[in-house]
Amino acid sequence: AEASDKILDAHTVIIQKPIRRRRLKEAILLALGLGLQSAPETAQALASPIPGAPCHRILIADDNAMNQKVARAMVGSLGFECEVVSSGSQAIESLEKRGYDLLLLDCNMPGLDGFETTAEIRRRNLKDRRGEPLPVIALTASALGGTREKCLAAGMDDFLAKPLRPDTIRAMLAAWLPTPDAPIGAVDTATLGALQTLDPDGSDGWVASLLREYLEDGPKRLQALQESLETHDAAQAVRELHNLKSNSGTVGAKQLVALCEELERLAENDLRAVRNRIPELEAEWIRVKAELTSTGERFL
Repeated sequence: AEASDKILDAHTVIIQKPIRRRRLKEAILLALGLGLQSAPETAQALASPIPGAPCHRILIADDNAMNQKVARAMVGSLGFECEVVSSGSQAIESLEKRGYDLLLLDCNMPGLDGFETTAEIRRRNLKDRRGEPLPVIALTASALGGTREKCLAAGMDDFLAKPLRPDTIRAMLAAWLPTPDAPIGAVDTATLGALQTLDPDGSDGWVASLLREYLEDGPKRLQALQESLETHDAAQAVRELHNLKSNSGTVGAKQLVALCEELERLAENDLRAVRNRIPELEAEWIRVKAELTSTGERFL
């Protein structure tokens, strides 16, 4: 920055007019905590995609249009798929209609604020796409002491201070989302292991019979679901999704369980939305079938 510019603190820079492009760029880098000497290299490193990021979908909820653009740009530059909504009620609606792996949630939105939105998410027991409790990361510009504690007490999982910085948002997302070193499997091996304890040497054939029955029943459920959608039979669609969800939980297909749970809720009011996500459901079934056939071969 020029000598006439003022650096008030780590994230606040005042630029003297007339503003020049180079000085504006330097001020932005300083405000983002990137420094000047190695700013290009640091910025490039921080903006490079996180390994495994394309596997994850992030929802951003913030009522401020500028904050939305900044958050979307930062998250997108790291390789994540992301979508943006402007209110807590829209966030809940999106979470119920489509699976996400993490929610970045502004605390101070009109209507349902971040704290009330989180309480409703926990009340409805909304899950991520692995079938685990959805990670909720608070976003707030509040500098008051105890803000982090208030967020955690409200049911949020972690906290990011505004203005968002590439280094902090990168570290937060890397900490909360699995990487290729911890891949998201279609079937939970711990569940399969627990089933194996029921028939350790396979002599009874009980587990093998269970898995074969599941693999034979799945396509029938999917076909029956398709038929219920064609005849606009919401009750039947709910039943088929509920049964597929229940059976999938028995064999540890957690992501398929989470997807069925989402679609089961949707089927009560919006069969068209369910129909649009049938390819996603079928793709996850194929993953489960392939993984069960592979990892469960000692049973089958």
